[in-house]
Amino acid sequence: MAADQLSKYVARQFFPYSVIYNEGVAFSLPTPAWLVVLIFGALLGILIWNWSEPLFRHRRVVISLGLVLGGALSNLVDRVLRGAVLDFIDLQVWPVFNVADVAIIVGVSMFVWYAWHTSPTSHGTSPAQQSSSRGSDRTTL
Repeated sequence: MAADQLSKYVARQFFPYSVIYNEGVAFSLPTPAWLVVLIFGALLGILIWNWSEPLFRHRRVVISLGLVLGGALSNLVDRVLRGAVLDFIDLQVWPVFNVADVAIIVGVSMFVWYAWHTSPTSHGTSPAQQSSSRGSDRTTL
């Protein structure tokens, strides 16, 4: 969040010609600010409610969620303070974006990769704990 806000300050001070105020959501799609806040709050609530505590023991999950939440909060700060998100990175082949958008995309990508490559039963347990618990499922005669 700090990196994004600092980069936006630098862009406003030194590169004002590249600054765009985005009142929409991703890729400048038109959406009222109250709806963005509502969606963000609902998603955050779902994350907190649905995810089990053992999942947060994995460093990759914590980092990916930190990137997503930090980027989302930084853009939310822009919406609340300025009424729009300040975008300034223009690659000419993609809609204009900012550092927070990059953090969100990287964080989501990390989380999806982690979720795709990790079995649901392995959250919070080591391979040794998993194999020992499998052996305890046997009944003795």
